Amino acid sequence: MSIKEAPLIRAVSHYGPLPGFLFTNPILNGFIPVILSTITLACVAFFLGMEVHVPNSQLNGAVNGIRVAAIIGLILSVPFLMIAFIRGLIIGDDRVFYSLFGFGIVLAIAFLFFLDWLFLPTINGWASDHQLTFF
Repeated sequence: MSIKEAPLIRAVSHYGPLPGFLFTNPILNGFIPVILSTITLACVAFFLGMEVHVPNSQLNGAVNGIRVAAIIGLILSVPFLMIAFIRGLIIGDDRVFYSLFGFGIVLAIAFLFFLDWLFLPTINGWASDHQLTFF
């Protein structure tokens, strides 16, 4: 360790206001990015969809568009996390950490598909009975 790196290493060793479990738990390290990227793209699709007036008959299409955006967020995030997972297994020295990281990724994917299976019929049923009230 050089003299230039010492302050950085000391700063990183103390988590400060951020909770330590976000960085020390490998399952959460795999789970949280998948969930956040999916939620982010779904929110972007929702707020962009607010700019367009959607008639009552097409509200199911709007709900399905938000669902497709969430699936795209999942598809975009998982390859990058899988690259980190495979690279960690090949190069990394702690195989257990990266195995749990991969388990967190798979757990997040399974959780999202479970939520899709559980709530999509309810949301589509609501969308067929109601109209948008954005305006």
